[in-house]
Amino acid sequence: MFELLIVFSLLAICGVLFSTVPVLPGPPFAISAIMLVPLWPGQPQTVDQLTWVVSASVGVLGLLITVIDFAAPWLAKMFEGTLGKSSRHAAIGSIVGLFIGVVLSVASGCFGVVIPVLATLPIPLILVTPFFGAVLGESVAPTPDGELHEERSGRILRSAFVQWLGLLTTIVLKVGYAVFVMPIGIWLIIRNWA
Repeated sequence: MFELLIVFSLLAICGVLFSTVPVLPGPPFAISAIMLVPLWPGQPQTVDQLTWVVSASVGVLGLLITVIDFAAPWLAKMFEGTLGKSSRHAAIGSIVGLFIGVVLSVASGCFGVVIPVLATLPIPLILVTPFFGAVLGESVAPTPDGELHEERSGRILRSAFVQWLGLLTTIVLKVGYAVFVMPIGIWLIIRNWA
């Protein structure tokens, strides 16, 4: 039981950590963690049907979230007319802003006494820095011919908002799922091994 708990916890923690980085897949780690529970060799008793149903259901939910994550750019193109269009510059700026927010949040956690202002802002930094990164990224994008200053400002804000909303939505889905897997997996492990 102890080995399973350690491996499960490591996979689930990797799922949470990798869910905050847009390039790395977090949910597959969480899916692996939850499916490891009924498949772990050397269980003291046969795995009951409830464990299989819960593990499979949570695994299928993770696959659905992974598909949504990969389909997000395609879905964003479908809804371009509603909110507006986001550029590649805004996407790059948003990702850079996310990394800066993560670094500053870690710095505030590690050096909160040294940097007291950052110690009060760790979570809002991660939520806000992608938006400012998207604004800066969209600001350096080439301006279309004949665009007025007011139109440019509106386009920059709309583009940054669309990019920020998409990034935040997928990250919230992925992190929420990975965090959701932890108590369920621990409950299943205790239930089957106790």
